[in-house]
Amino acid sequence: MTGVPVVPPSEPLLGPPAAPAPAGWPAARRLLRGPLRLLVAGQCLGQLADGLAQIAFAQYVVFDAGRGATPARIAGLLAVTLLPFSVVGPFAGVLIDRWPRRRILAVMSLVRAVLVVGAVGTVLTRSEPGAYAGVLLLLSTSRFVLAAKGAALPRTVDAADLVPATSISAVAGMSASFLGAVGGAVFVGRSAAGGLVVAALLYLGAAAVFARLPDVGGGTGPVPSGRVGRVALDVGAGVRTIVTRADIGRPLVAVWLHRLLSGAGFVLLVLISDSRFHLTIGGYGLAIGATGIAAFLGSLAAPPAARRWPAATLLPVAFLPPAAAAFGSGVAPALPVLVGGVAVTAFSFQLMKVRVDALVGGASPDAVRGRVFSVYDVLYNVAFVLAGLLMVPLWRPGWARPLLWGLAALFLLGWLACARLVRGWPLAGRAATRSGRRRRPAPPPPAPPGR
Repeated sequence: MTGVPVVPPSEPLLGPPAAPAPAGWPAARRLLRGPLRLLVAGQCLGQLADGLAQIAFAQYVVFDAGRGATPARIAGLLAVTLLPFSVVGPFAGVLIDRWPRRRILAVMSLVRAVLVVGAVGTVLTRSEPGAYAGVLLLLSTSRFVLAAKGAALPRTVDAADLVPATSISAVAGMSASFLGAVGGAVFVGRSAAGGLVVAALLYLGAAAVFARLPDVGGGTGPVPSGRVGRVALDVGAGVRTIVTRADIGRPLVAVWLHRLLSGAGFVLLVLISDSRFHLTIGGYGLAIGATGIAAFLGSLAAPPAARRWPAATLLPVAFLPPAAAAFGSGVAPALPVLVGGVAVTAFSFQLMKVRVDALVGGASPDAVRGRVFSVYDVLYNVAFVLAGLLMVPLWRPGWARPLLWGLAALFLLGWLACARLVRGWPLAGRAATRSGRRRRPAPPPPAPPGR
């Protein structure tokens, strides 16, 4: 296969075969005895605070004063919370590669604590422009920290452990963000300032934990100053790595397409919940809760799935369950069916994302890994915002069924496009049939007892 390589530990992408050791989730205890534990602990504290801030902002912007949800308002919320880092992200990647990543993680967590304290003032004075500016800066720095975490993670484990380590990070981070958002939804309407104070304390805790990390890369040279062209060249090195390396670029295209369609399903759930079931902020919280739980389960399932199926199979197939879920939601657009459909989509997406994170982290040279992950983060965020923008001209309260069926058709097209992109199933099956005698793979080793 050309393009996306297969991920088992014996493959070149993830290094030479490791010594016999527990694989998948049985390896979690061993991995968490090392520096991965500190990295994940700091990540959890930060993402718990992020969840509190995001749900407070959603309440204020989308549902304040009974205005209700519209595609334009949701797109505006997504744009303000996701796009700012998308603009500066590739340039931030230069810092991630040239400054010590441990220092970035600790210092930017302190910056987040200062920003959230300032946000308390905007809540007390009821300054809407100040709230926009504060949350914009806060969430941009949070994305910066997560990009630095993604670049640092491959330095905390052996190459053969990237998939389970990425899954541990994903499960822990999503759980923390989910708890912050759902917990915040309970009391944010009564005391948004109190929630922000708690978030500030959590950010200070994250900074203290990150400061205890060993060296996790970065610090390869001085940051270019005063020369925009030099910085642009550094950014271009990361982009060029993605474009010229098929084992990096093709997985990113696949995850971007799935993220775009998943975002459309998320926005549809919020809109239908508000227009048909009158759930207001409850609809937004319901969408976050459904996707959070499903993504958590997807992260748990990712390591055994990585051991069982090659990436060329898993990446295209991840488009099929959402297609079936969207079609079923159009047939019976009841609230439980809609929530279940979004959950199925989030589960499938997370299976893909954990695999892509490991592929990209393992294939990226350490010298440019920060820039690669920053561009990855930009693609990830822009896809979700674009999904909200696409709903602006399409959404009508009576068009729920056709939009859901159209989304199902797009997921099917995404399946075929991704299969062609990675030359995986079903397209690889035909090629293998034509040249099976020359390219027949070796039989897999017998499964260990009890598997």
